[in-house]
Amino acid sequence: MSRELSAFLRGLVRGGRHGPAVGPFRSGALLVLTVLSLGGCAEQEQPWRLLLREGRPAQVRPADGLLERADLQDLVERQVRREAAGLIRALADPDPTVRARAAYALGSVQSPEAGPALLSALTDASPAVRRDAAFALGQLGDARVGPALVERLRHEEDAAVRHRLLEAVGKVGGSDALQALEALEVRRRERGDLALALARMGIRGVHSEVSLRRLVDGLTDADPEVRLSSAYYFGRRSDPDPWRRYREEVRAAIDGYSLRDPAGRYLLQGLRRLRSQLDNPRLVRWLTESPDWRARAQAARLLAGWENEFEPRRALLAALNDGSRHVAQNAAETLVNSPPLAGQAAQLRGWADAHPDDWRVVGRLLPGIMPWDPDYVFRYLERFDPVEQEGAWILGLRALSSLGGERAVRTLSEAVAEGAPLLAQEALRSLARRWEQDRVEPATHAFYWETFSRAVASGDVARVSIAAARLADPAFRSFGNVERLIEAYESMEAPEDADAMAALLGALGLSGDTVRARPVLERALDHPVAAVRQAAGRALSTLMETPVRVARVDSPSDAPALDWAELAALGRYPTLVFDTDRGRMAFALDTEAAPQTVQTLARFAREGRYDGVPFHRVVPDFVIQGGDFERGDGFGGPGFSIRSELTEVPFLRGVLGMASAGKDTEGSQFFVTHSIQPHLDGSYTAFGWLIEGGDVLDAIQQWDRVRRAWVVADAR
Repeated sequence: MSRELSAFLRGLVRGGRHGPAVGPFRSGALLVLTVLSLGGCAEQEQPWRLLLREGRPAQVRPADGLLERADLQDLVERQVRREAAGLIRALADPDPTVRARAAYALGSVQSPEAGPALLSALTDASPAVRRDAAFALGQLGDARVGPALVERLRHEEDAAVRHRLLEAVGKVGGSDALQALEALEVRRRERGDLALALARMGIRGVHSEVSLRRLVDGLTDADPEVRLSSAYYFGRRSDPDPWRRYREEVRAAIDGYSLRDPAGRYLLQGLRRLRSQLDNPRLVRWLTESPDWRARAQAARLLAGWENEFEPRRALLAALNDGSRHVAQNAAETLVNSPPLAGQAAQLRGWADAHPDDWRVVGRLLPGIMPWDPDYVFRYLERFDPVEQEGAWILGLRALSSLGGERAVRTLSEAVAEGAPLLAQEALRSLARRWEQDRVEPATHAFYWETFSRAVASGDVARVSIAAARLADPAFRSFGNVERLIEAYESMEAPEDADAMAALLGALGLSGDTVRARPVLERALDHPVAAVRQAAGRALSTLMETPVRVARVDSPSDAPALDWAELAALGRYPTLVFDTDRGRMAFALDTEAAPQTVQTLARFAREGRYDGVPFHRVVPDFVIQGGDFERGDGFGGPGFSIRSELTEVPFLRGVLGMASAGKDTEGSQFFVTHSIQPHLDGSYTAFGWLIEGGDVLDAIQQWDRVRRAWVVADAR
């Protein structure tokens, strides 16, 4: 890399929240930045090849002039209002750019009525329209369109359209589409897309002997994208029975992989589902020898359930000293959640005593130490300040749920009553786990009844979510548990309390009380807030043991209106910068793909609302999640919801997405992917990607914080 380019990259993200935008941020620069940050070399064949799938390019929707064109902006406004009819009419507009934007918008609206018009748009003269129509059809979830998608593949010549057609077939195609797909000849560069389509279908249970054979053969393909897409099926399929007869070929495939091959991580997950001790040596090898921390973290998490094998334990004990603390933390959790071997508690305590300040690992070892030294957790808690090291206390309180006894329960009760919000929440969660063991003792019921009753009456969404399901336990029937749940539900108002109300409705569904719970749930089916209606439908289905259909009525958006002048000032690809406890990450945001999302997060950053906010959730080799500036625990938001903007950006490593509790519930929380996650594509808003700070992304741990956030406009 030249010094000039290095200086440009560093300068791009130096501006503060009030500083100037520095340097142009054009499409060509974006391509270079993406390649440098994620690794590999992208071929500059098409302007839309901006993102990388493990070193291979993937498609991103090209610019259409949204920020300058009022007619396209009107379509986005209709998308926000969920006006499917107007968007369907726009598919007949004389301007192909309008038709394409309308099809793209329908991919977020997901109206079943759009299906026929979108199918017709697959024969549009404009490749852009055909591409966006194929994307939108994949978002509708209607298996009936599968054969038509495959039929269009027989005639389609445009590479971008073919990519979206294969993607859509994988998302929605049924057995008839699979049969047609198996007879289709694809281009050499599309074999990865075909493998991913077959994998997606197989994960949904759409199998055949031919498709399974292709996926097995794909594991040893020379093309890394084919290997990765094929391995994705074996890692994500929850039931291994369809491919169990191929297990020796799967084992032979992973044994031939480089320990850097990302396909190996998915095969490790698949082999673990076979629950065979034969695969422990493979897991040990990847844990001890892979240069990729994500592979080591996966192996550490999966190496559970050994019987009398000392080698897995030896490898996990060694992994406590791994250079990646993600690996060390996974190893600690696996050690304490597996059958203990002789002397293990003493070994864990010895490691903890030698590393007293490494509370993220020591805190996870506590449940394995306490059988040998029950008081160790109390001495651990005494070492840390509950304000300065809140995370250490959370882990300690979590460990108390496995200890039991009067002292442990008293400590948890005091934390629920007097602790800071996060500590009180974790103490309540620990008591909820403790209840599962103590419920066999009737003498404990009154204590737990009072604890859970106070929690649901508090109105706090976290406490209600933790306690409501426990309060539905039949053991509390004589205490009037259903009446208490109904009372709490009826005391709340949506949309402010929608999440807590949904939790209470879910508990009523578990109560088994059809006389008192059923009328409340049936009334809630007509609630004006979608999240409450949907929760009522799920709960009533559980209670009555029969599916209940909830009428789809889109609620009006309560988000601030789109400000097109503000978005134009941000530009096509503004940069969002997070200065964190571990260093700096910068993301290119795609304004045209997700304007409401980009506007919302850019405002939060400029207002300083992300400053000091923790990453409350970190799942190694999956995501880091933050942005809850209201509460910091994942239950908070800005006080309004924005629409889901389901984009064509795939969830590769380093992609920035919006957390949600269901469609159109996004607020301020975001996540960043550690690795490729195709199951998120089209289900969560993907609106940006990492351009600086891959090492920081890998280093961030739960409870690390964003020190400061700001936005740099695209200065084109």
